[in-house]
Amino acid sequence: GMTYLGELRKSSYVAKMDHLCCFYPGVLALGSLFNVSDGAGQRNLKGSGQEDEHLTLAKELTDTCFEMYNITSLKLGPEIAHFDSTSVFIKPNDAHSLLRPEAVEAFFILYRVTKDKKYRDFGRTVYTAINEHARVENGFASVRSANAESPMYIDKMESF
Repeated sequence: GMTYLGELRKSSYVAKMDHLCCFYPGVLALGSLFNVSDGAGQRNLKGSGQEDEHLTLAKELTDTCFEMYNITSLKLGPEIAHFDSTSVFIKPNDAHSLLRPEAVEAFFILYRVTKDKKYRDFGRTVYTAINEHARVENGFASVRSANAESPMYIDKMESF
């Protein structure tokens, strides 16, 4: 299964992750660079040969964030992804792509922290998709559905 940050609504759990959550892997990866307490007084000893659990979680979440893009027909990030026991899927009302930066920021940070070229490849895939499907005459536009055969634009570009 995939690793994701679900949502609690009152007392029920919802197996979905908003694109905004894709900032978190970058935070975890940056934290792994330092001797961060785990809350019980234990310290991550950098150079011990054992990967920090925060970095492990960061990698898993980053893979999920990329998969959110990779499963769409336009390779653009949807606003929300939903999960079941075996897969990730996008509901039609959640398929709009506002070209949020969080996942790409995580790809950049994970590449810098791990030197694993797959994160650079993730970034290139998204960069290519944005240039191909979200570029308009004077910049870029949000897209109504990342699952469309061809993009339909929203006459708006967020600044985030």
